[in-house]
Amino acid sequence: MNLPKSLLSKMHRLSKRDIEKLTKSAKGEECHIRTPYCKSDDSVVFAHLSGKSVLGGGMGFKGKPIGSYACHVCHAIIDGRMKTDLERDWVWQLEMEGALRTMATMFDKGLLGIK
Repeated sequence: MNLPKSLLSKMHRLSKRDIEKLTKSAKGEECHIRTPYCKSDDSVVFAHLSGKSVLGGGMGFKGKPIGSYACHVCHAIIDGRMKTDLERDWVWQLEMEGALRTMATMFDKGLLGIK
């Protein structure tokens, strides 16, 4: 699955300040990935989507500002830094659901909108 180039090019127009607003918006939020190992606490950060082939990013390269509010445990699981007995496809599904929850929260906060 690849995102349309027209959508990706519009994402590149975000300023560094806009991206910082999105990433800092995780402060005080609950984890949106919700694996069985979730520790939704004050460790929640904005975790960039791990789909390197989809978004042109991955661990160490922060491609597009698409992702989920994630606790340190769920973030480690989706990045592959923490090994679990969870199936990768199910983890990917949890990450996608988390990204949708996060986008909805960002809309509610007025951080995302439609022009």
